[in-house]
Amino acid sequence: MNGNLPLGGTVTISIANKPSKAKLAYQWYTVESNGAYTAIQNATSASFKTTAAYKDKKIVCRVTDTSGHFASHYDAAQITVKQLSPAVSLSGSATYGQKLTAVPSGLPTGQTYAYTYKWQRLTENTWNDISGASTNAYTLTGDDVGHQVRVVVTTATSPYIIGTSTATSDAKGRITAPDASAWKIQNLSPTPVTINTISANDTTAGATITATSEPTTLYEDDTNNGQGNYKITIDEKNATATTTGGTDDHPVQIQPNASIGFNWNINISNDTIHSVSSEPISISTISIGFKPIEKTAFAIYSEDDNSLDLYKRLNLPIEGDTFNGKTVTNIYTDFEEDNPIVDSSDTEHHYKKGYFHDVEDEAISISIIDDGISPTDISGWFACFKKLKNVNNLQKFDMSRCISVSYLFVFDSSLERIDLSNWNCPVLTEIGGMFEQCTSLKVVNLDNLYAPKTTTMWFIFYNTRIPIIDMSSWTIGNVVVMNSAFASNSYLTSIKFPSDFSFKTVLFATALFAKCPSLALDCSDYDFPANTKHDDFNLDSPNVTLPSIWEIK
Repeated sequence: MNGNLPLGGTVTISIANKPSKAKLAYQWYTVESNGAYTAIQNATSASFKTTAAYKDKKIVCRVTDTSGHFASHYDAAQITVKQLSPAVSLSGSATYGQKLTAVPSGLPTGQTYAYTYKWQRLTENTWNDISGASTNAYTLTGDDVGHQVRVVVTTATSPYIIGTSTATSDAKGRITAPDASAWKIQNLSPTPVTINTISANDTTAGATITATSEPTTLYEDDTNNGQGNYKITIDEKNATATTTGGTDDHPVQIQPNASIGFNWNINISNDTIHSVSSEPISISTISIGFKPIEKTAFAIYSEDDNSLDLYKRLNLPIEGDTFNGKTVTNIYTDFEEDNPIVDSSDTEHHYKKGYFHDVEDEAISISIIDDGISPTDISGWFACFKKLKNVNNLQKFDMSRCISVSYLFVFDSSLERIDLSNWNCPVLTEIGGMFEQCTSLKVVNLDNLYAPKTTTMWFIFYNTRIPIIDMSSWTIGNVVVMNSAFASNSYLTSIKFPSDFSFKTVLFATALFAKCPSLALDCSDYDFPANTKHDDFNLDSPNVTLPSIWEIK
């Protein structure tokens, strides 16, 4: 026996040509620095298994013949107990997008080892840890291109390891980019994007790079195919890009999960470079910037069926087009931010008309087709639509920015029912006159209306035919103005207010329940202020009592 023994390993003494009469005894010793032997307790067999106590120590076995026929003893050669260290190699190609795998080795088989991994990138002569790269495999990214990569593997305590032992792989790289002559780029975002910028660096001045996209679906609402051409001109290693793909109205778009291919060509526009260059022009980086394509809210009135439909799409049709199976008679845009108001000419009733008033005499139906329309003010949008019978999907409105719905359906005399349930209106302040003079309106679903900042609700249900107005699920603000809110409804029999509704802030309650002969309502404990204006509060409504705080006139 000689040399080194791995920590945790077992060594066995074997005697060649042992005489038959010999009776052998074994004793293992450690060899001290001065050469003296120290017997190892209970180490009296031919085999000896090393432990942590013997790391970096020399051991020896003394063999003795107790029969007396032969020499008194024999010392085997000394061996040193050493801790094993792992080794690690890398498999995989040093190319962007490829996966490198760390392969540990060097430790005896038959054991389970706990390895930890730390991937590093060489930057400016310093090895830096790569954030998040802590498994046995690492996929090379664009940050690795032009750099070297390695892995550091640490092994925790095991039968052959005390504490930890670390191994570092050889460096892999420099990491290269894939062949740039043909790329495919996939849009993994949930929204369409358009190519915004293309840039290149480390490219010889005077070169021109041209990228031509392969045919792709350009628009969400048709099946046109086309190519986008991108030209990068290099001047003193700075790049600018121009785009000739698509048009201003229809830029080249990459739909969600769709791919667009690029075929790249490099031409030399500088004769001097062309004549002296013996190497291919090298591009170390090409960067492509994307920007989300914003959808536009628009509305289409079609004479085909007298419908007004509201959309939010990427591309606008034009008048005369066929869109969604209908002829585009009128098209409206910009109404999310702007609502030009037209005052009514009615001398008896003051109200306002909003954005779509020019089709008030024709429209029969209104439908919100797409989610995400986010207006700031829809007051009077559908005022005086006297033929309007159907209103569909108003719940699709994003009401998070809307401050007013006043006069929204005022004088829509043919409208019989409407569903506005679950409207979430956190900044809404005005709902006055919303259904005023809807003389055919019988059913309104406003369940779960959330409008905590609302202060005005005058004439909201004035002169309708709704028999039961259920506001019990509303979240409503500190209302100040309630003039004629429920007045002139001979069909009204019941009103249910929210359990936490307070009249303490109401300063105007003139004719609040006037001309409601079928309504039975005890208002005696309503907490109105004493100074609230309440002329004609319950005029011609014999079953509506005054709040007790007011003096009966």
